[in-house]
Amino acid sequence: MDHRFFYWLFWTSALLYPFVLWPGRFGAAWVNPEEVWIFPKVVFLLLVGVLGMVEGRRALTTPFGLLMALYLGLVLLSSFRPLLTDDPTYTLLGGEGRMDGLLYQIGLVLFALLAFRVFQKEPRGFRAFSYVLLGSTAFQSLLLLLQRLGLEPIGPLLRGLPYEAPVGTVGNPGMAAGLLLPGLLLGLGLWLERSAPRRGHLKDRFSFLFFPLTALMALGLGVTLNRAGLLGLTVALGLWLLRQRSLHLALTGALSVLLALSAPTLIPDRQGFSKEFSNPTTGFTRLLIWKLAWEGIRSTPGQPLLGGGPDAFRVALLTRIPFERLLEEYRLEYGWPKGAKAKEIKPLWTSQDPLRSRAWLVLFGNWRDERTGKQAKILRVYLDKAHNLFLDRWLSYGLFAALVWVYLYLGGALKAWGDTPLRQALATGLIGLFVYYLFWFPVPQVEPLHAALIGAAFGLSRRVELPGSPGPV
Repeated sequence: MDHRFFYWLFWTSALLYPFVLWPGRFGAAWVNPEEVWIFPKVVFLLLVGVLGMVEGRRALTTPFGLLMALYLGLVLLSSFRPLLTDDPTYTLLGGEGRMDGLLYQIGLVLFALLAFRVFQKEPRGFRAFSYVLLGSTAFQSLLLLLQRLGLEPIGPLLRGLPYEAPVGTVGNPGMAAGLLLPGLLLGLGLWLERSAPRRGHLKDRFSFLFFPLTALMALGLGVTLNRAGLLGLTVALGLWLLRQRSLHLALTGALSVLLALSAPTLIPDRQGFSKEFSNPTTGFTRLLIWKLAWEGIRSTPGQPLLGGGPDAFRVALLTRIPFERLLEEYRLEYGWPKGAKAKEIKPLWTSQDPLRSRAWLVLFGNWRDERTGKQAKILRVYLDKAHNLFLDRWLSYGLFAALVWVYLYLGGALKAWGDTPLRQALATGLIGLFVYYLFWFPVPQVEPLHAALIGAAFGLSRRVELPGSPGPV
């Protein structure tokens, strides 16, 4: 096939991906996120990956391609045992509400390989891709602001009711923050290049929009109240400023961070999204979750070479980690007082019951739930994410699979760095995502676009002068 087909396949799929949705049940207060946000995107990702295989497979002769093949091999080997011993749907599709199983991992790798080949053969296309990502994420930011104001159109279209939080078209404020972060930095890169002479090119007439759109994304990032995204932005801008000392960068970067921090004050909250940047509870729960994840890693057969499969963390909590260890995390997450200690824990399941249906009756000796007035709760294991991309991958697919992703983000940042602000924005975008993923988990709603940026970073292996541009990509 002509290379232009794969170029347009990648370009259009990257533009459409965040907006691939399926309406739920109208009037329902809750709809299954798998049906609305995730399954349509996974199917779309697989379709694009399969169509792009003809071009993407040619990357397998390169170091990047071999690295992605190594990762996929570790995924397949780690998934083999749970595929035979557990419900195979949890291996093929992934955990409930995640759908990041074997099929998604295959689509993710194929999409990254396609991105690599597209930018390896057509490095000039990265500027166009930056425009696509800038426009897409700016529109996403507008949706987030409308949702905070109670004016959003997504909820009524999908379920007949507005959403109570800024979720964009990805279903969660934290995930939306991960989508906006690299787009914001690429917008800054385009803005810093705006003063270069490019007479006679239509795109120059709209270069004045680059910073307003970036400012819009900063506000969108701010209303998600996601600390991981804000921290990623701050670290990325700080490193960029250390490498490229520029007053213009310092001013625009500082303004972006200031807008993100002040967004909860500037944009009225009409939906009661009760969360604050300064609330330390999330940080404390992260520490407990990471401790549980480490216990899961230590108790998983095959570690460190192989993991326990896509749903490894939840299986470890259900089978190998005492339920008492999980109660402290529940206490913080649900806001129970410090004195809420379990007096007795009774399992409400037998060995014949389905694994993921297991529940425990927890009797409290000195505390009653104010809402129900009862001293007992029936609890299940809902935690299935380590809230750290690298711990998640280590749990699921082994230490070497996790190290592959460490290298993809940090090594990609080193390879992407160049003399132009746009290349520097790509590099710092990957650094920002690396920091973001230290406190967040990978999801099908946004991770494929991050993988595309990684593919771009490795594919842009040579400098190419763009027509009318001040320098290389």
